[in-house]
Amino acid sequence: AKTSLEPTYQQLVNKEKYAEIVKKYPEKEPELIEELFQKEDKAGLKKIAEHSNTQLAQLYLAFLDKDWQKVTELSKLPQESDVQAMVGYAFLEQGKIEEAKLINKEIQNDTLTKQIKSKEIEQAYKLLRERKISEAERINERLKDNGLSEAIKVAKSIHNLLEKYAKDKENKELSENERKEAADNYQLWLKNLEQIGKSVH
Repeated sequence: AKTSLEPTYQQLVNKEKYAEIVKKYPEKEPELIEELFQKEDKAGLKKIAEHSNTQLAQLYLAFLDKDWQKVTELSKLPQESDVQAMVGYAFLEQGKIEEAKLINKEIQNDTLTKQIKSKEIEQAYKLLRERKISEAERINERLKDNGLSEAIKVAKSIHNLLEKYAKDKENKELSENERKEAADNYQLWLKNLEQIGKSVH
């Protein structure tokens, strides 16, 4: 075998000569970026970002830094579904569920689909805690999530109790004791409502 003086891709990786790799082996860049991302090697990613023609390394770097806004503002990216899925996730982290859904409508990424669903469920639980029950029901008409269906029933029953205690604590026909009890119960059930959708540890 003829020995070449040219360093191989692997030799350059071993020596962390990332700038040289970008020049000599541009086709290997995505694979290398992925590898550095898995290792959370920010220094390596920064090095590539400085020398690369694409913003892929910056995307992964922003992802490690949880700088979600930056992720959604980068433009020179390979238009691949994995990259799009990461952008979709960054939209989700900014609370922009609609944008994430628009991205996912086309790419149908399994992970992103799950992430969108769990964000929507989280949103529905928050609505339940705020006693916006019909809005939460609308979300669940689409999602048909068992846990959420259960929580909606519980929220409704708590809501009914709160209505009763709210009336009772102002009801002059009841004794002072009964009114105080109603007021205490009202506070208690408000606290119970705040626990909806929060995992019980």
